[in-house]
Amino acid sequence: MREITSLDELKTIELSIMKKVHQFCEEKGIWYVLTYGTLIGAVRHEGFIPWDDDIDIFVMRDGFEKFEREFPQWGESHGLFLAGPNSKEHFFPRDLLKICDSRTSLIEKAFKRTDPIGVFVDVWVLDDAPQDEKEMSQWIKQGNFLRAMNLYADTSWEYAKQNMNLRSKLIVGLLNWHRTESILRRQLALAKKYRSVHGEKLICIQGDCILYDRKDFSERMLHRFEDGEFYIPSGYDNILRNTYGDYMTLPPIEQQKPHHIQDVWWN
Repeated sequence: MREITSLDELKTIELSIMKKVHQFCEEKGIWYVLTYGTLIGAVRHEGFIPWDDDIDIFVMRDGFEKFEREFPQWGESHGLFLAGPNSKEHFFPRDLLKICDSRTSLIEKAFKRTDPIGVFVDVWVLDDAPQDEKEMSQWIKQGNFLRAMNLYADTSWEYAKQNMNLRSKLIVGLLNWHRTESILRRQLALAKKYRSVHGEKLICIQGDCILYDRKDFSERMLHRFEDGEFYIPSGYDNILRNTYGDYMTLPPIEQQKPHHIQDVWWN
């Protein structure tokens, strides 16, 4: 086994995963777009943000469920595996999927789980939000509460002791006994509650619970990313400005740090 310590090497692996994810989505008719820092990177740098070390995409709930059903067999023949909330072999207690390179191992020390996954691409899911404003406000509060509860319940006590303030340590201590599976079931039920609404707003409950305008995702286009092309939403400017503000301005130098280039190695 050889440790992966080069950010460029990690990016190369992630890019190869993303090219296969794109191929799978095209073959299966699954709608996806780049999101979060990956979308900023595509627009601002035509590739990775220089210090970034992950790739994120959005899919709709139907596409997410199709990933769960059909990717494991497809991925196995392409050197990839899926970790997610319904995966028996690679359980991951979040309402998101990690598409992992089976040649690699990666341990996220912040979590109680010690089983390694692999270098990954994150697949986040967009759901329909309620149309009534009062109902929407309560729904988002509940979503934020369950997401925080899940994160605290799954945080390693060793990580909490070294990296969290006293208040957060107390919460981790109180919730560490809690099974994340029970919280996850409540999250999933909440996220799917309005899936037939097809209203004006979309949301990623597992993400940062930001409301998005559906019209900003109504069309998409292929956009250069490193030496490949992947889909971005036509309303990317509205999406990024609502999420990050002036996303074209680089953050302070002290914030320009990778997050996942640790405890990663070739099998």
